Amino acid sequence: WEEVNNDCTVKERMTCDQVWPDTSDLICECAVVLETPTVTVAPDPAPPSGTQAPSPLPEEPARCDLPNAKKICSDSGCKVLAGGMTGKNCEEYCGQSNMVCTGAWEEVANDCNVKEAMACSQVWPDTSDLLCECEAPTDQSSGPDPQSPASSADCNMPDVKEFCSANGCKVLAGQMTGKTCNWYCSRSDLFCVGAWEEVDNSCRVLEAMTCGAVWPDTSDLICECSTEQAQATVVASPSAPEPAPVVVASPSASEPVRQRRETRENVYSRTSGVGAWGGWCTCPDGQRYNVGDRNDACRSLACVGGVPGECDRSKNETRRGMQVTCAALPPTSPSPSSIPIAHRSAGECYMQRDCSVSSWCENTGHFEAWCAARPDCPEPYCTRDPSAIARPACVMQRDCSINAHCENAAHFEPWCAARPDCPEPHCIPAASAPTTAPTATPPPTARPGAPPTAQPSTQPPTQPPTQPPTQP
Repeated sequence: WEEVNNDCTVKERMTCDQVWPDTSDLICECAVVLETPTVTVAPDPAPPSGTQAPSPLPEEPARCDLPNAKKICSDSGCKVLAGGMTGKNCEEYCGQSNMVCTGAWEEVANDCNVKEAMACSQVWPDTSDLLCECEAPTDQSSGPDPQSPASSADCNMPDVKEFCSANGCKVLAGQMTGKTCNWYCSRSDLFCVGAWEEVDNSCRVLEAMTCGAVWPDTSDLICECSTEQAQATVVASPSAPEPAPVVVASPSASEPVRQRRETRENVYSRTSGVGAWGGWCTCPDGQRYNVGDRNDACRSLACVGGVPGECDRSKNETRRGMQVTCAALPPTSPSPSSIPIAHRSAGECYMQRDCSVSSWCENTGHFEAWCAARPDCPEPYCTRDPSAIARPACVMQRDCSINAHCENAAHFEPWCAARPDCPEPHCIPAASAPTTAPTATPPPTARPGAPPTAQPSTQPPTQPPTQPPTQP
């Protein structure tokens, strides 16, 4: 069809092989041509666990009736330009209709054209409409047999592009734009025990991730799921130092066992005693989760360690049974090498992060800016890095009102540094990045036990301090 005005309104019908003169866009509808599958009869006709038998015809797509739809952007009506989205995200929008979000985008100009892909939980600043795609919750009857033992249970998970383990519980999952492996496993009533970015649409690992992390600009992830949360061994937050595992004697075997090291990971999982009424829980790291109430008529949300929002007294099957246990933010005790060397410039002054040298090694909120503004770079509070190389031209956007991933520096700092196009809103040219000016008050807070007289001032002293303050 030829469209009316760069939209989905039909002006005139055409044949599929017809060219419309003097136009740069057309409305086209495509379909997959299915070949009749050749089925080889085997002794056991049942398909292996984790796969589905081929079907000669596609199922009729489910139709959606979504509210506040300014434009319908798919035949099924499940992808729409949604209005009234100021301060809201597509996950909340789909949840209003008891559906789950499968895609979110910022549109170009009040139409169905995509300007930029987003996470389903992301809020786009200064906009009143978003492109949202929703689908009905996965039928839980397709999940694993709850009576099967965890050690031998096979998994039957959706959107599998490739199986990466014999039991089918580690897969290359598709349709993962803006989504996490926690979300993927929970669709099948399973728990995430591992997450990775893959190499070239295969089971080869590019980089390990946390189960709650979103990888930018990808549509597939390697996810490993389990029937029991106790088996989960999540990857620790990159900002926390990784201690060596402790080996202890096993009381029942001659071989030692390794204690699981402490992890800092938000655990979003299905549990008993949680209803379909509920709302949003905000964890200390800024991530938000749609959780149910504790079957107490909305008096409390299944929000452990986070800040619960307002409880909505309406049933939403996407949050029924869902609880989040938020992880506390890691203590700021980085090593001197915690600032990536690629982000330093030769001769610049940085805060001394070696706690054996400076008693204020953990007070990054004041000393990072204070040292950067001191041309004399006074020791022991500050230090220079002569081995550093030039700062990249592109850095992560740290303004959380612009970039919803502003706190995920472990992934986005190197990702932005490697992107010559410096894509917004995740990144910003280094020349445009704001510089935090040193504040005159309050003075830096000393560690417990350190003498207050040894605190540096924002005014340059007559002589720079030469003796480290007394350690507690």
